[in-house]
Amino acid sequence: MTDQTLYAFYDLEVSPNSFDFSAFIICAETHRIENNLENIHVIVVPQKNDKGHHDNYLFDDKHGMWRINNVIIPMTQFIASCKGITVSPNRARAAIFKDQITRSVFPHEYSVKYPVAHHHTGWSIIDAHLEKDVQHFNATAQARTYARQWIKSRSEGKKCVAITLREAPFMENRNSNPDVWGEVAQRLKNNGYFPVLLRDVDRALDTPLPQFDGICHFPEGVFNLGLRLGFYEEAEVCAFVANGPGQLCFYSKNVNFVYVVTGDWLDKKPTPFGRMGIKFGETPPMVHRFQRWLWEEQNAERLYSEITKLGQDIATARG
Repeated sequence: MTDQTLYAFYDLEVSPNSFDFSAFIICAETHRIENNLENIHVIVVPQKNDKGHHDNYLFDDKHGMWRINNVIIPMTQFIASCKGITVSPNRARAAIFKDQITRSVFPHEYSVKYPVAHHHTGWSIIDAHLEKDVQHFNATAQARTYARQWIKSRSEGKKCVAITLREAPFMENRNSNPDVWGEVAQRLKNNGYFPVLLRDVDRALDTPLPQFDGICHFPEGVFNLGLRLGFYEEAEVCAFVANGPGQLCFYSKNVNFVYVVTGDWLDKKPTPFGRMGIKFGETPPMVHRFQRWLWEEQNAERLYSEITKLGQDIATARG
């Protein structure tokens, strides 16, 4: 019987240990569908003795392993056809694994000796421009059940708005402005919404920021990726700046969001998004009408207006 598995090699020598894995697994799923294969098996290949891809120099090995276990591995659950994942202990073992596979390898012409990367968001943008469906992510039913339970027990029936902060110690110009987002959260709360804050993973257990006094926090979702996407899909509206978790939402039809372009993505001309196939001021081709990009500086009045307008548009569409 012919093996109907697509073997997808994510090689950290040439690929970042980050949420960029989302674009890789999305493209692998598109490839699987186009080639009439039944399932995907992901193989994570470690870098050589150094850090591999340049983004992997941003953190130490201990944090790198945490990312594999808490970002890359759990992300595979969002693709129903992904039936297996192997984290190779070394490159030699990965090469032996690869040599045993005679067909259906992704990326095309991948080998451990000459690794090929396919994590760039631009690949999925190209597919979307070709009118291919790339929104393959779905939270599990159980994750959504837990998210509904959490929201129902706290929201008092108010519409939930999930606010995700970027508070990274690198590329800080892309970070969320806590004063702006704190004002947005307080206005939402005072006007009958249920805002919920998800902080950056390295700050989620810190003392709450004073700007968010009285605002409900959801650290459970920060540390559990499956629950995070379930929460985003159950929230009425999600709002975030340019960050890793936001990438999850690009690839899910079930998340309604306002994505605020920040840092060099906004300020540099031409925008670095151009190399991904997204022009300045443009919304990517794969998103739907309740998934909106805002190409402006962070401003509380503008953000509050965009978030509430999106909520009103959703309510109108439901009738």
